[in-house]
Amino acid sequence: MVDLRFDVESRPSVMERIIAATPRVTLGLAFVVIGLTKFGASSSWIRVFETIGLGQWFRYLTGGMQVAGGLLALLPKTAVAGAALIGGTMVGAVVVDIFIVHGGPIAVIPLALFVVAAGVGWQAWNRD
Repeated sequence: MVDLRFDVESRPSVMERIIAATPRVTLGLAFVVIGLTKFGASSSWIRVFETIGLGQWFRYLTGGMQVAGGLLALLPKTAVAGAALIGGTMVGAVVVDIFIVHGGPIAVIPLALFVVAAGVGWQAWNRD
């Protein structure tokens, strides 16, 4: 018979902790950068947010949420909140891509980023 018991008392190794943190840190850093691109005076996002029609304040709000979400995702204790902020902006991006910009297949990109954010949030929620 095979013994399926696991030693749950042992601490994860350094490599296991690095592997577990990689998606969270990658998502956090990516969204700090993505959010910061929304603040430039000649940002390519200006035209996108003009198409959305809510004004440039919405570009700043979205960028701020993404930077804040990215920073929160970097820390294990705040990763759930960070993933929620990031996920919320990505759900909005999917809706905008499909119904306002009519980008069709391009909506797959924010959808994939939402799935990564949801995974990071789930992992952080379930960590010890």
